[in-house]
Amino acid sequence: METFDIEEIWAQRREMAEQTITLSTVALVRTEVEKIFEGNNSHPWFRTCLDFLDGHATEPVLCGKLPENGAFIYFPRANQGIWYRFGGKLEAVGTIGPQGLQALSEIAASKDINR
Repeated sequence: METFDIEEIWAQRREMAEQTITLSTVALVRTEVEKIFEGNNSHPWFRTCLDFLDGHATEPVLCGKLPENGAFIYFPRANQGIWYRFGGKLEAVGTIGPQGLQALSEIAASKDINR
């Protein structure tokens, strides 16, 4: 049976997020979301993701990668985000939890890209 070191997993996620985080636009992210859900527009998260983007259309958006084909969309002003895993098809999606939001807030602030 495989054991998991949750602290190591969080450290790997944070390191990759720090290395890949970039400022983007809602229009570019929307195009990416549409590609991710291509062929599966009835997926319950498709409309949720688009509504989330539309609700933050005037804010800066940060994107980045996570281990194991993961990625995130983060709005620093609202301190809200969505993560997803895409390996040729959408594998998982959800909202970023408190620990992830705290890490992304700190990363954005350290890189001065949280405006």
